[in-house]
Amino acid sequence: MLLFMLMNKNKEIYPSDLSEALNVTRQRITSILSSLRKKEFVVMELSKKDRRRMQVFLTYKGKKHVIAKVKIAERLIDTLIDRLGYDNVKQLSSILEMVVRKK
Repeated sequence: MLLFMLMNKNKEIYPSDLSEALNVTRQRITSILSSLRKKEFVVMELSKKDRRRMQVFLTYKGKKHVIAKVKIAERLIDTLIDRLGYDNVKQLSSILEMVVRKK
């Protein structure tokens, strides 16, 4: 959810957007947002455009957290690629493309 918010930082984000984009129930989104607010990774405010809706914002602390996690994932992927070697990475890539196409 934090990565989605970071990738869409210039857009207004509402809980319903998160539910739809991440294919998660509204109840689960509410629970996750509550947890993220406690960790101070997100804040919620009334929308300036529609005062009936709550808008979700990624905090600086949340942004730092997600960027750190992305860097860890990138290092893990680099390590995996190094250990597999070019031919195996090419084969894995082909397999993953087939999986994605079948969805």
